Amino acid sequence: MPNASGRGGLAGVLAGAGPRGASAIWDRLTGLSLSRAWTEERGERRPFLWLPVAAGAGVFLYLAADREPVLWLPLMLLGLTALASVATRRHPGPLGVSLAVLA
Repeated sequence: MPNASGRGGLAGVLAGAGPRGASAIWDRLTGLSLSRAWTEERGERRPFLWLPVAAGAGVFLYLAADREPVLWLPLMLLGLTALASVATRRHPGPLGVSLAVLA
């Protein structure tokens, strides 16, 4: 169904006839509005929903490995992320990232 520009569907949205226009779509695709999107996600308290995705990625990497991982590497990463959490406890953005990695 054509819209005000005479184009319908995806062609109309990409031509700027959509609710946000082509520049907003291009910004999202190229990551120019990534900080704005992250601020929106934090404002609506949705980063917690990404923890299962991170856990699934970890399981995938573990099962895709050719052999068992060495023990010293996860222990070192645990120590580094714990130190990063303590060092960034006054800054909510980096603290959230380090706590998500720590989890």
